[in-house]
Amino acid sequence: MPVTVAKSGKLVEPWVIRLRSIVTANPGRRSWSLTGHRGTVKLQIRIGTSRPSVKLPIDWCEASVPDIIRICDAIAIRLETGDNLSEAAEAVFRTKPHQLIAVGAVAEHPGITGDWGNAVEKFRDQKLNHGNTIKPETWNLKYEPVLKDALFLLKSSSPPTAPNNLIEACIKKWDPGSRTREIRAQNLAQFLKYCVAREGFSLIWTPPSSLAELIGRPPSGSIKREAATLTDAEIIQLLESFPQDESGVRWTEAIHLMALLGLRPIELLHLSVRVDKASGQPHWWCSYQKRSGGGVTHPRRLYPLPLRTDPDMNHETNSNDVLLHRWRSGKVVLPSLGSGTSPSDCIATYLDRRPVWRALKTDQKAKGESLSPYSLRHSYSLRGHCLGIDAGSMAMAMGHTLECHLREYRWASSASTAEAFARATTNGTIQKKVAHPLS
Repeated sequence: MPVTVAKSGKLVEPWVIRLRSIVTANPGRRSWSLTGHRGTVKLQIRIGTSRPSVKLPIDWCEASVPDIIRICDAIAIRLETGDNLSEAAEAVFRTKPHQLIAVGAVAEHPGITGDWGNAVEKFRDQKLNHGNTIKPETWNLKYEPVLKDALFLLKSSSPPTAPNNLIEACIKKWDPGSRTREIRAQNLAQFLKYCVAREGFSLIWTPPSSLAELIGRPPSGSIKREAATLTDAEIIQLLESFPQDESGVRWTEAIHLMALLGLRPIELLHLSVRVDKASGQPHWWCSYQKRSGGGVTHPRRLYPLPLRTDPDMNHETNSNDVLLHRWRSGKVVLPSLGSGTSPSDCIATYLDRRPVWRALKTDQKAKGESLSPYSLRHSYSLRGHCLGIDAGSMAMAMGHTLECHLREYRWASSASTAEAFARATTNGTIQKKVAHPLS
C-alpha cells in the first residue's frame, strides 16, 4: 500500500492523511490529533498547556474512517456543552464498545446527520431558481426519485454513514453502467456536495470525485442492444390493434402523433398547431426545450412523415391532414401522461399491455434490439432517410444536433441499404456513373 512521509519523518498511509485533514478542517479542531494505539483509535486534543487524550473503541483502519469522523463530530458537540474529553467520549459511546449511540444533539446536529428533508427542499429551490436552472419536470423525473430513496435510507434505523454507501444503496437496482444508474449517482452526488458546501454538513458526506466505480460497467462480453425501429406496416398494425373505445382512441392518436412527427414522449405535452404567416397553412409546432451537456434545444417546427402501407404507394398521405383538423377542432384528447415517473414511463406501461406490442418486442429482442416508446422516434429518423432527406435536415426536424443524430439515431438499415442498391442497379445508376475497372 502506498505511504506518505509526514512532517515527523514517519511513513503515514494516505487514508490517515485524509482522515486527519477532514477532522481538523474545522477551526475549533486544529489542535486535535488522531493516531493508532494497539489497533484502536487514540484521540488527543490540546487545551492550553494540557493535552488530554482518550482511547476510542474503534478499529484503526481505513474501513473505520466514516465512523471515526462521525464520532469526532459527536465528541466536539459534547465538548461545546462543557463536558471534558473523557465525559464527552463516554456520553457518545454510552460505555458500549464498537457501538456509536447518537444521543441528544448528536442525532440532530447538521454536521452529522442533519435535517436532510430541509436540505432537499433548499436544493430543489437552488436547482429550479438559481444558477444553471432545470425545469420542474426534470426535477420530478431525474432528481426527486433518487433523493426520495436517499431520504428513506437516511431516516431509517440503520442509516448509511458514508456517501459511497448511500449512493450504492440508491443505484444498486439498476444494471452496472446503465444510463439510469449513472444519472441517479450523479444527481445524488450533486445533492451531497450542496449539503456540505451550502448547508454545513460534515465533510464526511463529500462524495468521491469520480463515480466511475460506483456506476460500474456492464459485464465483460455483454452486448448493448441497439434501439429498435419498426416498419410503417408494423406501426399501422400496432395502431389498428388498439381498442376503439374512448381511451383506445386517445392512445391511438398519441402513438400516431409520435410516429408521424418523430416526437420524444414528453413532447406530446408541448405540442401545438401554428399557422404559417406566408402561406397561411397550419403546421405542427413543438415548444419543448431540452437541456443537456450540449446546451438547450430550441422550439421547432415539426415535419410530418406519414406512414405508408406499401413503400411504393402513398396510402397514408391524408393522415396528417386528418390529425391536424381534429387537433384544431379540439377533438384530439391525449391520454393522461402524468401518472408515472415520466410520459415515457406511462406510454411504455400502456404499450406493454398490448399483445401486438409485446409480440413486436419479442421479435426485436431476437434480433438483438430493444423496443421502447423511443423506437417510434428512431423509426421516424429511418423513414426520413429512406425518403432521401439529408442528416442535417432530419437533425433539425427532430430537435438535436447533427453529431447527436449521427451517433444515436438510425439513418440506414440492412433492408433500406439493400433496397437502395437494388433501385440504383435497376435504374442503371451504378452502371452509368461508375466506370468498369477494366475498361
